[in-house]
This record gives sequence, C-alpha cells and structure tokens, in this order.
Amino acid sequence: MRHTTVGFVSILLCILLNMISAWAEDSPGTSEQQQPVTSIAEIVVTASRTSEQEEHNSTATIQNEDLRNADIKRTEDIGARIPSLNIVQPGDGMAPVYSMRGLVNNTLAFGEQTVQTSVDGIPTGDLLGLTRVFLDVDHIDVVRGAQISACGKHAEAGAINITTCQPTNKFEGEAEADYGNYNTQFYQASLRGPICQDKAFFSVGLYENSHDGYITST
Repeated sequence: MRHTTVGFVSILLCILLNMISAWAEDSPGTSEQQQPVTSIAEIVVTASRTSEQEEHNSTATIQNEDLRNADIKRTEDIGARIPSLNIVQPGDGMAPVYSMRGLVNNTLAFGEQTVQTSVDGIPTGDLLGLTRVFLDVDHIDVVRGAQISACGKHAEAGAINITTCQPTNKFEGEAEADYGNYNTQFYQASLRGPICQDKAFFSVGLYENSHDGYITST
C-alpha cells in the first residue's frame, strides 16, 4: 500500500512540473522584458525661420527697369515708392534721415541704426551707405519689419538689400546722362563681361554728379 501511494505522489509531482515548465515557455513578452533598455530613439526637431518671418514682414522689390522708369538714382529716392518708408536728405551732403514703420534712425552718421543696408549681402554698417548712387543695380529688396535674427541689431525696423548686376559670358553695359537746373549734370556708365569664358569675369562702373550752388555771391 505504501509503494502505491508513493508512486501516485511521484506521478502527480511530475505532471505539475511539466505544466509549470510549459506555462513559462508560453508566457508572452518574457524574453523581451528581461532585455534592458540601452538607448532612446532619435528625436528630430525642425523649424523654418523664413516662414515665421513672412507672417510679420512685408517685402517690396524694385527691379532695374522700374528704377530707370521712376528716375530713382539714390537710396533716398526709394522712400517715395515704398509705403512705411520715409527718407529725407538734409541737403548738407551728409547721411539722410529716414524712418520705417515709425522707427527713426540715429541722426549720427556712425551711430547705431534701425535699418540695415547691404550691397550684395555685405552690410554697409552706417548711414553713409545710404548716400550711395545706384550704379549697375539689378534690383532692390526693402524688407519692412524686424530683421534682427537675420541681419543683426541694426535691422530693428527692417532692411534694404541692394543686388547689383552680375557679369556673365556676355558683354553687357549701359550709360545715362542727365541735365537739370542749377547746371545739374549726372553721368553714369557701366560695363561687365567675361575675362575668360566660364572662369573669370569683370564689372566696372563710374558716375559723375555735380551742380552749381543755390546762392550767387556778389
């Protein structure tokens, strides 16, 4: 009787061990849960500065043909063509006084300004850059609105970007002569073209601007 009982208990223990082993093998996620996490998936954050600025700023572009048709020869002349931009030349031959969107520039020629002026991407740095004559200009972009993130601290009100005509494999040039009251004389000419095809180019320009005084000495 004892032998029968011991044999029956042994059989039950074997059945229980087999059931436990089979249940452990069939449990889902056991092997995955035992694997430690060693890295985090890469996170990429993107942003578009241009699209954000376009919501708050407006850009006006004046092409070369428009400059000639409107007789725009200097930077101060564009103030009459661009809304929210006023440029006044004091008449002493020094830097002009201008304002954009209500922000007025520093009247000192070498002081910090509110509008950044650049030629072919190179900032002029001070108001004297605004007294330049437009020579061989392709187009002018006037951006109204803060451009500090793109152009620096001198673009609190906006920016004036002047782009000149770039030389190509074709010889091109233009000339102009004007005469007005007080014996005003204005001459300008430019020429550009290739030095070596597809390798080296040149661009040259010159201008002369003069007029008599407003008062005759006696």
